[in-house]
Amino acid sequence: MKKNLLDKVIGYYFVVLVIVLNLMGLLSTYDVFYSDFISNTLICFGILALILYVIYRIKNKITRKWDLIIILMAFLDYLSYYYAFDRKVALKGFLLGREGLFVIYTYYVIFLLSSVLKDKGVKEKIILVFTICGALQVMYGLFQVLGISNIFGISIIGNWKYASGFVFNSNFFGTYMVLLNGFWMSKFFLAEDVNYKYILILLMFMVGILISGAMSAIVALVFIFFILILHILLGRRINTKKLIKKIGMYLVSLVLIYSVITLWTKSDLTKDIGELCNQSVSTISGNIDETFGTGRIYIWKEAMKYFPDYIYTGIGIDNFAYIGHKDGTYIYDSFNRDNVIYKAHNEYLQILVTEGIFKFAIYILFLGTIFFVTLKNFKLIKKKDIVFSLFLAFLGYLVQAFFNISMTLIAPIFYIISGILISFVEFNN
Repeated sequence: MKKNLLDKVIGYYFVVLVIVLNLMGLLSTYDVFYSDFISNTLICFGILALILYVIYRIKNKITRKWDLIIILMAFLDYLSYYYAFDRKVALKGFLLGREGLFVIYTYYVIFLLSSVLKDKGVKEKIILVFTICGALQVMYGLFQVLGISNIFGISIIGNWKYASGFVFNSNFFGTYMVLLNGFWMSKFFLAEDVNYKYILILLMFMVGILISGAMSAIVALVFIFFILILHILLGRRINTKKLIKKIGMYLVSLVLIYSVITLWTKSDLTKDIGELCNQSVSTISGNIDETFGTGRIYIWKEAMKYFPDYIYTGIGIDNFAYIGHKDGTYIYDSFNRDNVIYKAHNEYLQILVTEGIFKFAIYILFLGTIFFVTLKNFKLIKKKDIVFSLFLAFLGYLVQAFFNISMTLIAPIFYIISGILISFVEFNN
């Protein structure tokens, strides 16, 4: 298989993967598929990705630092599985998410494969498909928050004050929107002139963020906005008038969208943002209550209380529900006895407690390496704007991950974006 043909095959593999992820989400919304099917399908894509990556390695005969980091993470994950409280759960994942060992391995192979893409056109097609799928999710999310029961006889599932799109949960939907906002916010602000196509696309995904009602997504949006403006002020020759115009357009649009959403839907955005601000001030002042973050503080405290019992290999991949309960009893939210706590509601804490301190350290090294490799090589990169757009999406995901959980329909997209980012940096195309 010729190298350029292999590159196109890899590229179209990712186009199909993004489409399939969204299609499975849509069909699962209508109870056609369930979490087991999604995970098993993802694992099949992981096997195919591994085959393609092995072919790439054989043809290029190189070993990269990413291979070594991924192999080390995979080995530590295996130890977490081997010493897990419940090996079956560690292998297949907990019932409600099914994010077990093989799914995690799939994420890693997806990253490796996407990181060797060289064809710029194919990479742009992947981003285009991701954008189109995101637009469809926003449209469906609008139907949900507007209380529309059906369109052309097709029922709209999940009518509520906040949108969940095709990913079952408003927080997950918010994560999807963070990735898209990060990319298109950067595209709009870094364009030489005011590009109205970019602002319209960005407006759509701003709507997505706000109808999600996810405070983790709001925090990430604010963070990446300030990082972007800082990047423009420090690293570019800027036209001050154009920058002010773009900031004005962005903020006015944000206020208008916010006003329409709070007026036309049952959204509690104003109340939730107010609580977020009050809780942030209280936290900075040292007055932390367990109810903060809709009970996240309580969950985090419980996790850290039991962490010393599982410090080296964790309690087991996706075994968080059993932490502190060695007899196998589920643990429940103290504020809602019907709610099983099966995730730490913080991706980093989840890895620390379920997979152990060594895996946590290597995962942080993995993310840190992506971060510093991008910054170190940024001045040498030809396509600076698209690289920074991907970098902003990458940063946005990392911020929201402090308050959210990993999910099989969205985590693969994060790894694809991370891999494509590295491919632009290392191949400079």
